Amino acid sequence: MFIFFANEEFTHAASLKGVTLALYTGNQGIMEGTIRDTNYRMRDALKALNIPVYFNDYGNGVSIGNNCKGKHDFPCWNAALTNVLPRMMAVLQQKY
Repeated sequence: MFIFFANEEFTHAASLKGVTLALYTGNQGIMEGTIRDTNYRMRDALKALNIPVYFNDYGNGVSIGNNCKGKHDFPCWNAALTNVLPRMMAVLQQKY
């Protein structure tokens, strides 16, 4: 969170036009709580710039499965990758 704010990363959000984006966040643990706030801010910045973004707040992890408990850890990363992979493949098929 501090890196994003210190470097004003949101001011560079416009440079993401044309990039297919997906943001995932949970709500369990101190780290994920901080990351969650940043993800919401980034989502809002992208929407304000009319940049499409897929946003998944999986909360405590129940909705995304794969043993995710809503934290910033491997089970949730695995669940997010499993969820986003079909979207990634669809984008790649459109572009190539």
